[in-house]
Amino acid sequence: MVIGLTGGSGSGKTTAAKFFEKMGANVIDADKIGHEILKRGDVKEKIKEAFGSGVFDRFGEIDRKALGKIVFNDEKKRSLLNEITHTPIRDEILNRIGKKGDCVWVIDAALLFETNMDKACDIVLAITCPKELRVERIKNRDNVDEDLAVKRINSQMSDEKLIKKSHYHIENNGSEEEFLRKLNDFWTKIVAGGC
Repeated sequence: MVIGLTGGSGSGKTTAAKFFEKMGANVIDADKIGHEILKRGDVKEKIKEAFGSGVFDRFGEIDRKALGKIVFNDEKKRSLLNEITHTPIRDEILNRIGKKGDCVWVIDAALLFETNMDKACDIVLAITCPKELRVERIKNRDNVDEDLAVKRINSQMSDEKLIKKSHYHIENNGSEEEFLRKLNDFWTKIVAGGC
């Protein structure tokens, strides 16, 4: 069984992924794969062509904060970055799933639908959370100002759309204990009997 786990930045997706991992699922973090992809020579070349050498640090690695400031302020440039990175990320995820025949896989991806990774999933679970809470989490987690946190949220699919496109939905609007209880209910009802 392949579960697509999606939700906007700051929604609680990482907490959900850790919970599923504890329950025995194989979790693939699309963000981590994205970071690995950004270290590849072919991808670096394409990014240098598209965004210039200003998005690289003195070691020749991509400065993700500098790149983020550009793409979260310009939709065309964000689309260009997505064109460069989405296919290699998707290919790597499918490659990892194909190598093991384990029972439950979780693809943790904020852009699950935008990259068409939902097509590889048996079910999709959306995690949503009130915008104000998400802004605070992003500011604290990523050490960015409110303006950038809001731009990041606004650049992603709305909660309404996510819920509509997903099979299941969990609202993360209470304590962590409540959220974990909801995740446990989902796992017990949907996943535990699905292998």
